[in-house]
Amino acid sequence: MDVAISSFVIQLVPSRAAALREIERVLRPGGRFACVTWQAESNPFEPDDAFLLALDELEVDLPPLDHDARPYTSPEAAAAELRRAGFERVRARVEWLEHRYTPQTFLDVLEHWIESDLFDSLEARKREGLRSLALTKLQRLPAEAFVWRRPLISVSGDRR
Repeated sequence: MDVAISSFVIQLVPSRAAALREIERVLRPGGRFACVTWQAESNPFEPDDAFLLALDELEVDLPPLDHDARPYTSPEAAAAELRRAGFERVRARVEWLEHRYTPQTFLDVLEHWIESDLFDSLEARKREGLRSLALTKLQRLPAEAFVWRRPLISVSGDRR
């Protein structure tokens, strides 16, 4: 292969080192691997907290986290891991992803993507109550609270 790309996946494989070695193996000499993934961090996001308060108030339990992701802690850590797998001319940097929500668009993302299993598990009346209460709590937040900004790691390297 000439190129291999990972977009928000490498942090989910059981053995990142083994996956990187396999990618390096199947690339032709001079082939390139490029990856973008979340950077490990824990910035609180006020709309998440408002949603959790609505869940608490309605006594809705969140399902347990199935969280096996292991994002890179820094560009340096990502670069070092690629070098250990045999890549050269490795470059890594932080990129920023920013998204501006409104109370309604944030609730829509929760309901139809991030917490879709939770919403689907609720009977219709409870689901509508959660939507209503969560939206009320979200609408009390200032507009700037809905700017979601997260660091990403972008890393690439070439096969020897």
